[in-house]
Amino acid sequence: MNESSRHLSNLASNSLNGTYGLGSLASCNRVPSDRERIRLNSILEIQNKASDNLDGFIASTEQALDNARQRFQKLWEEMEGVQTEISSTQRTIDTLRAQKAVLLEEFRGLKTILHPVRKLPMEILAIIFTMVVKKTTSRAIRTSFSLSQVCRSWRQAAIGHSSLWTSIFINLGKTIPDLEWAMKIMGKRTGVHPVSLEVYSCPKSNNILTKTKIISSSFVVVRSLTIMLAAGNDTAISFGSILPDYR
Repeated sequence: MNESSRHLSNLASNSLNGTYGLGSLASCNRVPSDRERIRLNSILEIQNKASDNLDGFIASTEQALDNARQRFQKLWEEMEGVQTEISSTQRTIDTLRAQKAVLLEEFRGLKTILHPVRKLPMEILAIIFTMVVKKTTSRAIRTSFSLSQVCRSWRQAAIGHSSLWTSIFINLGKTIPDLEWAMKIMGKRTGVHPVSLEVYSCPKSNNILTKTKIISSSFVVVRSLTIMLAAGNDTAISFGSILPDYR
């Protein structure tokens, strides 16, 4: 609202509040005098001008509000467009990353195919496997099994090298579906090489001695046989080597 409109509005308000001394005319039926009539007409003219100014101000304010709403709607649509573009770009990035992962996997596969280790003779692989097993701090038989499960050629090299299987640990505390068959397989792998056997069991296990005979009789030469019985609290009692008298 400009200064002129504010002034007219104040004049109209003052006339209604009796500032001009005409408030008594509204509370009686007295006929206004000529002077009062002139003043009333002047007040009416001021009020008409104030009303017109207010109408113009209201119209301009409504127009400004409409323009602001239009700008907001435009910005909202632009924002939605940008958000859609962001989502689309993110999907493209995800797709490209997935394609890159596939390419990297193929690249690793190709490098594996071209790796020089594939050219090593079985005899050299067996020597390397033997060195790895000798440096194993835990059960050596576990390392031998791990090496034999890498690929077909490594399995052939591992199974064909009997010395990798000469240190055998059997846990009778766990269920072995066919102990005799499993020991025959191990016997074939060790061949004529002397083996060291460790048999772990718990006192409540059934037929410990019978199972131990099955195990030891599956090998051509048994260097040592150690039976360990669980004593609770994660400890075990070892009876040491009981060969050759046991067999």
